[in-house]
Amino acid sequence: GIMNWIEKNWGRAVEIGNIRTNIHRGHSSQRILVKDHDIYGVLGEIKFSQITGLPVDERGLLQGDNGVDFICPKVGNIDVKFSNIQYLLIEEGHCRTDVIYVLAEPTKDRDDLELMGWEYGEVMYELRPSAFPKHIINHVMMDSILKKMDVLWDKMDVSTEAHASFFGRDR
Repeated sequence: GIMNWIEKNWGRAVEIGNIRTNIHRGHSSQRILVKDHDIYGVLGEIKFSQITGLPVDERGLLQGDNGVDFICPKVGNIDVKFSNIQYLLIEEGHCRTDVIYVLAEPTKDRDDLELMGWEYGEVMYELRPSAFPKHIINHVMMDSILKKMDVLWDKMDVSTEAHASFFGRDR
């Protein structure tokens, strides 16, 4: 059958995830396999890259500790966060005020990723962290109240053609 977007991009995401996971490990016997959640994180970056034309940081050089995924000349640092549960979650102690956070989520049938919205790091930082979900302490914002992606595309000067296919789904 025809491969869906996630299937098409999965191999590249695994490859990038494995490079980043193992970049500081000298010996191949110590190699760690990248986890599914991290692969989805990379898929979020790939989706953002495809729309904006900004390159994915394949080796994770921007990542570091509390790193960023993209540096955009117009808007600065961007970190794409993946979530399964309709919330943008930034772990306490990892929220940067100089970053724009973009939320990626799987579509209902889990065959594609959608960029749901975005928020400024300084806004996320002001939200009192809470134990959600489960026991991890996060700054939390529901996807439906995030800023619309169209607004970010305008700020970034992303051409209309590049994200036209996403217009219908943006909120």
